[in-house]
Amino acid sequence: TAMTASSGEGASATLHAFYPGLLAPIRTRETVVAAAYGIAERTGVELRDVHADDDCLTVKVHGSLLIAMALLAELRRSTEQWHESHGEGPLWKQDADQAEPDA
Repeated sequence: TAMTASSGEGASATLHAFYPGLLAPIRTRETVVAAAYGIAERTGVELRDVHADDDCLTVKVHGSLLIAMALLAELRRSTEQWHESHGEGPLWKQDADQAEPDA
């Protein structure tokens, strides 16, 4: 999972789709975003923002990077299971593939 800390008492973390455009279908994107909000609500995480585009999903939370990472770990687990149960392949890149290129 590619993670970046932001200033203040918040942090953000990003998951990258297994291949480009995998989050383009509206049903897939809406399901993943709804799952992020559901997990945050169940776990008491203050979710400041969820942004999804065709290739990745980024969450911003009130709290530490560890909280953002934990939320994404659960999101990855549940949405990967959902995606594969519908006859699709992997939804997210593996951890080793998540690293962002050096700037």
